[in-house]
Amino acid sequence: MIDIKQLQFLHDADVHSVEWRVAANGRRDLAVKLTCNPDAGSPSWDGRDLLLVAYDVLIARSVFFGHYAGQETLDDVSSEVDA
Repeated sequence: MIDIKQLQFLHDADVHSVEWRVAANGRRDLAVKLTCNPDAGSPSWDGRDLLLVAYDVLIARSVFFGHYAGQETLDDVSSEVDA
């Protein structure tokens, strides 16, 4: 488990995969494989490969673009809910 505040250190992480998992019981999980930026500001995460999984997700909003020239990166992570 991580503190939600640690997600700020994911800025500029290289994203390798995003997976929306649906279990037989209907639970939905969101899994993201990434490599943290070496200069992100978290000594325990800088330059490391991570698999982050959010379990039993009720609401998820993201913007994906189908074409990039180069590696896809994570720009920002927010735990806020907009009305």
